[in-house]
Amino acid sequence: IFLLLPFANAVYANDKFMDMFHSTYECSDKMPKKKIPDTNMYIDDHSKATSTNSYKYYLFTVFKDGRRIVENDKRQFTTYRETIVEQSYNTNGSINSLKYRNENDIDIYTLTSIHQEGVTPVKKRVITMMIDLNSMTYTSRTNNDGKIYPPSMGVCYSYTKH
Repeated sequence: IFLLLPFANAVYANDKFMDMFHSTYECSDKMPKKKIPDTNMYIDDHSKATSTNSYKYYLFTVFKDGRRIVENDKRQFTTYRETIVEQSYNTNGSINSLKYRNENDIDIYTLTSIHQEGVTPVKKRVITMMIDLNSMTYTSRTNNDGKIYPPSMGVCYSYTKH
């Protein structure tokens, strides 16, 4: 019996950790082709994304208390604090933040990156993303230092409610 107690505590801690999550899902410009049998989960190319196409993938984590995390372009954006990324060999230094609101059943995310001086031509990047989880689709628009790019559209998948 005594040998099982540490293992039981580890399982309990993991269950408590998982109890924090409400849902997770992913979005990108195209639907992944590989589906995991007997699930609603898909295998996408996010982990294989190069630095030139990683901006196309968004990973969402929604906590039960309303906090949210979005990962995009190998950066983390959170509603509960700014994320500071130091200049490194594979990322440009930046301060990232996330704002969230819901209007008429549409989730609206604003991802903001303020880049360190001199590391990239873009000083401030703002991505506004509108997600309809009923249709599992999104529209997004990027603003780099006032230059607004055409909107992009895509699909959301692998929605899991915890």
